[in-house]
Amino acid sequence: MLTRFIERLRRRYLPPPAAKVVDSSIQRAKQQIGARPLSVLVDNSVLSIGVIHETAWVSSGESTLPGLSIKPGYSARVPIYSPNDTSEVYQNVLFLPGITALARQGAVQLMTSAELAAERFRQPNGRFRGYGLFDNSLFDGFEFPSIDGPPQLTMGPKYLGLPTIREQQHQRLRESKDGLYGELLTHFGPTNDQDAWHVQTAERNGQFCFLTMDFKLCNLVRAHQHHEPFLSLKTRVMTPREFGEHFGIRPVPPHLLIYTNPKGPVSNQISGKTGRRFSRKRYERLD
Repeated sequence: MLTRFIERLRRRYLPPPAAKVVDSSIQRAKQQIGARPLSVLVDNSVLSIGVIHETAWVSSGESTLPGLSIKPGYSARVPIYSPNDTSEVYQNVLFLPGITALARQGAVQLMTSAELAAERFRQPNGRFRGYGLFDNSLFDGFEFPSIDGPPQLTMGPKYLGLPTIREQQHQRLRESKDGLYGELLTHFGPTNDQDAWHVQTAERNGQFCFLTMDFKLCNLVRAHQHHEPFLSLKTRVMTPREFGEHFGIRPVPPHLLIYTNPKGPVSNQISGKTGRRFSRKRYERLD
């Protein structure tokens, strides 16, 4: 009874102060951005790390019956990251609460593109929204308008022998005559054709930045920043951390938000795979 009472108190009283922490973290950024919202093209890699809590089996002890040993427990939302995590990924996750808060308040417009949508189409949706029943993504409820229309997908029965979505995408890029894309591809290399296209798309559509967790891409851009066409680019290629530090967003540990919009039981027990999300197969076993 006491445990349930404490849990009810947490659900009722923890979300408001957590929301205030997030709101205070973006006050400086809102002043810098001003009245005109920034438009940001969001890479799918950022959507993936937006899942900050996942569903796991929480053991409630061990009960032994004659001839049978069982481990009772329950499924609950748990943090993916430890507050002591020092990984580069976690250092970027810390800025996502502020970035999504700016978007919810209208200071930032989070956008997608036709080719980014095509990439998501051929991957499991859970990679970007969560696989488990109680998973929590900072991007829950967001609609991402496309800056260049819907994806160009051709689908049909397998016997027609149509190319896969991936093959269609690479074919479209190979056939592109866009001059900026060609220049970027020269520097990025043919294996990074999609990255070159995303940067070109962001530049052509007046985006403040291409927000990504592709550290390799960021390093490539940094290495060529003093050469054309990078010197002339108005669009930046930034990680969430770089974006946050640029506008003075204060980092917010995601474990503070575990009671935000809870869909079921909540536990502060850190995931057994700290800093790494469970695979889809893990949830199939859990179900």
